[in-house]
Amino acid sequence: MSDFQYTISKPIEIQGIGVHSGKESYLKLLPAKENHGIVFKRIDLKENNIIAANFDNVIDTTLCTVIGNPYGASVSTVEHLMSALWGCGIDNVIVEVDSAEVPVMDGSSLAFTNLIIESGIKKQNAFRKILKILKPIELIIDDKKN
Repeated sequence: MSDFQYTISKPIEIQGIGVHSGKESYLKLLPAKENHGIVFKRIDLKENNIIAANFDNVIDTTLCTVIGNPYGASVSTVEHLMSALWGCGIDNVIVEVDSAEVPVMDGSSLAFTNLIIESGIKKQNAFRKILKILKPIELIIDDKKN
């Protein structure tokens, strides 16, 4: 993995069905500037519609991953898209979505990955921020190690 940050070279448009809602969903990926991160924007909402894709914003993991913001906006089934972005080394992208769910496509990250590769991946000038774990981390709940 490179020391530098990456974004996509050009916009990507995707349309499909939400696996849980059964509703049509339109998604657009846009290149983002350095240090922007991966940010979802619910374009069907007029305000308070920005949700950063980070662990602090995960609000549910029942049957899928749901991220949300303090104002109640959320996006579900983000895991396949996030997997494709990670696998392609994308650090910075704006994800516009017109509903509360990312389209499921074929149920994997393959369609997203193919579109990202087809779009092209652009190296940016900023260094990637990496979290280094310096000591062991252990989670114990009800006397059980997890």
